[in-house]
Amino acid sequence: MKFLGLLLLIVVALAGCGKLEDRLYGTWKGQVDPDVSSAADASRLGFVLQDFHLELKKDHTYLVKLGIPFEGNWSLHGNHLSCQQTKVMGAPVADAEKYMGQVAELGKAMDKTKAKDMDKLSGAMRMDLNLNVGEDGKTITGSLQWGSLSNNRMKVIFKKDE
Repeated sequence: MKFLGLLLLIVVALAGCGKLEDRLYGTWKGQVDPDVSSAADASRLGFVLQDFHLELKKDHTYLVKLGIPFEGNWSLHGNHLSCQQTKVMGAPVADAEKYMGQVAELGKAMDKTKAKDMDKLSGAMRMDLNLNVGEDGKTITGSLQWGSLSNNRMKVIFKKDE
């Protein structure tokens, strides 16, 4: 009987020791890290943070929902999660940037005082994720940069939806 109990304990322990990658599949709830991001970071994104999440799929594609959907491919190198964006709002990134560039030009033509603000639009379709998986496999932390401006970088934390 003791042997059976010990065997059961070993089986249960080994079941929890799967590859780190296998534990990443699924949906992760995101939030801006309040300890290192300013209140302005969160307020800039406002309501979109209410449905901020990262979904890592078994086919090594991902979806980040931050108001609008960003999609791409992911890979794991040690604890570093590499994300390469391919789409925004279902369209290839280059197409979306071209469209937003056209919107920016139209906006500048309509209101010359907003030219600097309009120039920011064409880079707004890119999301750069620099992420690391915690050693326990239960958190993913790092930074997110939305658009081409360096002041749009925020520290983020993702926790697995169980």
